[in-house]
Amino acid sequence: MDYYFTLVRMGPSERTEAFKTLRWMGLGRFTGAVMYVLGDCFGLDSQYMLCAPDTRLGTFLLDEIQQAGNFGKYDSRIETLRHKTGISLGLLKLKRLASLFALCPSEVLWAPIWKVWHWGWRKWKGYM
Repeated sequence: MDYYFTLVRMGPSERTEAFKTLRWMGLGRFTGAVMYVLGDCFGLDSQYMLCAPDTRLGTFLLDEIQQAGNFGKYDSRIETLRHKTGISLGLLKLKRLASLFALCPSEVLWAPIWKVWHWGWRKWKGYM
């Protein structure tokens, strides 16, 4: 909902610049999904959207929002993860990521490398 009010208050040049930045960060497709959700749920007019809504990714995102709640806190699909540790937890998370391969292949392929690097970084910094 915050994005809705932010977009309505932005000028056309600010929206154009914001979308350029989001595309540069690799978030162009995700932005289209968010525009779909804002248009479908909040009735955001197309003149305020950063880009054309992506119906396929948008319906997927909306379903995920409705199933998982606030940042996945209420996601019943991952209830089994709460009682697992170590390698079994990591494998279950990778299995969940693999189900998203068709939507975002690059993120799924980089996830195992990132997770190992991040684990090492946390260990090195003393966060674990």
